[in-house]
Order: sequence, then structure tokens, then C-alpha cells
Amino acid sequence: RKLADEMIEWHADGERGGFFTIARDREQLFARSKEVSEGAQPSANGTAAQVLARLWVATKEEKYRAAAEKSVAAFAVVMKSSPAAGCTVADALDSLLSTPGGIAGSTARPSVPA
Repeated sequence: RKLADEMIEWHADGERGGFFTIARDREQLFARSKEVSEGAQPSANGTAAQVLARLWVATKEEKYRAAAEKSVAAFAVVMKSSPAAGCTVADALDSLLSTPGGIAGSTARPSVPA
């Protein structure tokens, strides 16, 4: 939990969802990147969403579900346009959809672009 909390505190994009590669207290760059494309290794954002979804299932702590949903919603366009590029994000979505109280059982739905 401590590592997930640190990741949320220092790397989360509170406005658009997902996680930046560089922590917010580091050098101010022109742009901070958020990795989502996958190749031989899973993406950082997909892995973060998976871990947060699984942590929510294990602990039932709402902050982990909310962070996982926001991260999945941030990369919905990637999953729709190029599903192979977002396999780990799709896995996190599956965890959220298939768990009672997740997106399917929630009254609050994440904003996912069509």
C-alpha cells in the first residue's frame, strides 16, 4: 500500500488520469510524459492501473478503485483505437468490471471518451 500511495501522491495526473513517468517534485520540464504503449514490456500506466485495481479488490479502499478507474479512462482512446497497445490497461478494466462494486456495480461512472 505504501508504494501505491507514493505513486499516487508523486506521479498521478490529477486532472486527466494516468501517471507521469517523472515525479511532480522533479525538474520542471516542458512536458511530462505518460507511457501507455506496450511492446515487449507492459506499459507503466497499464501496470499501475492493474496494481491499483488489484489493491482495491484486496483492501476495498476506495482511493485505489478511483485511481484505477481514472487511469483506465485516461487511456480509453488508446484501447479503442489500438487494442494491442493497451493490453494491461484492458486487464485493469476487466478487473474493475468483474469485481462487485467496480465500474459495473458503481453509480459513479468514469468519463470515457466515445
